[in-house]
Amino acid sequence: MADNSCKYWPSVRESLRSTPSGEAIDWLRQHLLECVSCNQSALEQCQSSAEFKNPKSDPELLLFKSGQGTVVAEGGGWLSAFIDAAEANSYRPMGSDAQRLPRFVKPAQAPGEIGRFGAYPILDLLFTDAHGSVLLAEDAVHRRVTLHVLHPDLAANERARRRFLRQAQAMAGVSHDHIVPVYHVDECEGLPFLVMPRLEGESLADLLGRQTTLGGAELARIGREIAAGLAAAHRHGLLHRDLRPECIWLEGPQQRVKILEFGLFRPAVVTGDAADAVPASLAYLSPEQANGKTGDERSDLYSLGCILYACATGRAPLKGESLLGALVSLQLHSPAPVTPAQKDLPEGLANLIERLMSKEPEKRPVSAAAVEAELLAIHERTLKATDQFETVIERREPSAAAPGPERFERHSAQRGHQRIWIAIALAFAVLSAALALKLVMRKEQPARVTVGTQPGDYASLSQAFAAVAPGGEVILRPGQYAESIVLDKPVTLRGDGSPNQVVITANAQAAIEAAAPNIALLGLTIQGGNANAIHVRQGSVVARDCLLSNQSSSAAVVYAEGSASQITFERCRIGDSLNAGIVAENKATVNVNDCDLIGNALAGVDGRTQATINLKCCRIQMNRAAGLILVNHCQAQLQDCDIWRNGSTGAEISRDAAATFQRCRIHDHQTSCGLYFYHNGRGKLENCEIFLNHTSGIEITAHSLVELIDCAIHCNTRHGIDLYRRGEVHLKDCTLKDNVLGPIHSEPDCKVVESK
Repeated sequence: MADNSCKYWPSVRESLRSTPSGEAIDWLRQHLLECVSCNQSALEQCQSSAEFKNPKSDPELLLFKSGQGTVVAEGGGWLSAFIDAAEANSYRPMGSDAQRLPRFVKPAQAPGEIGRFGAYPILDLLFTDAHGSVLLAEDAVHRRVTLHVLHPDLAANERARRRFLRQAQAMAGVSHDHIVPVYHVDECEGLPFLVMPRLEGESLADLLGRQTTLGGAELARIGREIAAGLAAAHRHGLLHRDLRPECIWLEGPQQRVKILEFGLFRPAVVTGDAADAVPASLAYLSPEQANGKTGDERSDLYSLGCILYACATGRAPLKGESLLGALVSLQLHSPAPVTPAQKDLPEGLANLIERLMSKEPEKRPVSAAAVEAELLAIHERTLKATDQFETVIERREPSAAAPGPERFERHSAQRGHQRIWIAIALAFAVLSAALALKLVMRKEQPARVTVGTQPGDYASLSQAFAAVAPGGEVILRPGQYAESIVLDKPVTLRGDGSPNQVVITANAQAAIEAAAPNIALLGLTIQGGNANAIHVRQGSVVARDCLLSNQSSSAAVVYAEGSASQITFERCRIGDSLNAGIVAENKATVNVNDCDLIGNALAGVDGRTQATINLKCCRIQMNRAAGLILVNHCQAQLQDCDIWRNGSTGAEISRDAAATFQRCRIHDHQTSCGLYFYHNGRGKLENCEIFLNHTSGIEITAHSLVELIDCAIHCNTRHGIDLYRRGEVHLKDCTLKDNVLGPIHSEPDCKVVESK
């Protein structure tokens, strides 16, 4: 056996002879992935010594030699771990640009590519390790994407292969602005892979490597976006289990958070010097996971707390210069307090971090959504505290003296003008006095009031609203407020806690009726009972971080009517209604950003007479009729939305309504097609994907016209596109494949126009 110079080989060898403990197994797996010497030595030991072969009595570490000369450790963790002792044999020389490509990549077929994987031209190899490879590629609609391909040795293991596909399909079901989306999940020549977008930017670990700590507002903002992504994943039953700064991607100049991985790949990353040998994943691992337990949503919250701690202090919370020391620290010691290390930490953040990092899961916050709400409030308070944009009104004195008698005598013709200016001055003085009196009277109305049960609080929302000045703020303490209110002056209603702690509920009337401009609803649960949760009849409303629902079969959760009505939703959940989620009609305007429209008995969005509806980065799912219904000259624009698993179709567009879809995914509709255009409906789709619908991808009928550009329509149960009764479709650079009955079905009176 070749000499092994690694100082950890004795510990590795002893661990392989015995049964590693639950605390040590993560480090062992990580080290064997990283250390070539120990990797080769372990393989030689397994080949030459009977004591190393197949210790099947150990459920946590089952070692066996594969046909490719690889020792695989399978059992305890996700995908488990393995030792790739013959990693060099996984690659083949293909020239200077492709010499590192894995064996499964086929030769290039066109200029500009370095290889092929299935139908994908490969442009570059971004990352590879013993778990798999990440390849830069181009998809059918000419987007730069990344292919995450499971390593062939793991793909040969049926259990690992099934686990990868199950996890990838679960990820594909989550569409959220702070989670990297999965475009597609498939297999090629027995290798499962998934398709994700190519991201620009850097990881949070890279950022911390440059500037060590983050400022208060930036820290709260990044933490809130991580929590928002986790909340979306947890709603779909998906846990991360390995959250750390390397898994947090900061995209673009705004450094918008995108959470990576969710267990699919775990690149080998070690914190500190090589001598420390503490795996990065362990530094952010929850105590219950280190004890060998599966963990739940609260384990991800512990890891989030560790990330916030590292961002605030410039150091990971885990102490210990060895694996054993780190494990002891994780179980027995609490990290040093945050506050002394970061004096400008926003108020409330240190306490939140301490609760997130509680050793006992039941003492942590109840959910990622609750953490998101807390961080949002902290972020907004921090921005207000550092706001430099103050309005200053200066009184300017006249620069010239009043003219004397000689000037009047010399210019007697100007006397009339002077009298006019004196009259204007007097009028201005009277007006100023009136305004001053009005301002004095207005000061009697406070700019901020609180509703609750504490001393000084107003007893009801209605009393507080009547007392607050126009443009002021009403703070609602946690509790339930059973009343309806008409907001007829500009005001902000803000929940003092997570949205599910501050509940406004009504029965026979709308909980909130808006009849004024500049109304804001922040961090509230609003339940309409047998009426609308929000009814906008004029004015403008912004609802942010709210949970909206009702139990009425005759009223939508939100109803906006009239050209004077405008409502904007940001990061809201609108659902669980016996009617529609949002109804807009009579020229009302509705903007919906980063929201969930889910579980309504009719449509998620019902757009009627000349309404304008804009949706961006929304999830429209599991509505029992359709995702959207647009009629009677309604205009809708959807960008980066995921429309899926609605009871009938993704969207119905008819009666001169028109919709534009950009970069949307429409899929998995249970009884009908992805999109249905009829009775002169109009549509335009760019860079969209339509797949896995119960009938066709798109049905176009009754004089309707649809334009498709750079779209992929595949794997639908009938045709990719069905045209009836003078329907018309224009296609440019589209891909239609693997639809069961073929790409397009068109009746004789229909029209199909294809161009490149």
